[in-house]
Amino acid sequence: MLSRAASFDEDALVEQLQRGVLRRASLDVTEPEPSPADSALWSAANSLLTP
Repeated sequence: MLSRAASFDEDALVEQLQRGVLRRASLDVTEPEPSPADSALWSAANSLLTP
């Protein structure tokens, strides 16, 4: 799946990653930009965030 920042639900994405529904996510854009330091995406083992 491909998406832009405003068209996905970050909380739902994190939940799907944690449950193993999605194997991994690579993001180059988040909302807000840059992603806050406390975003769960930073600590998800199966996510990659790029500047």
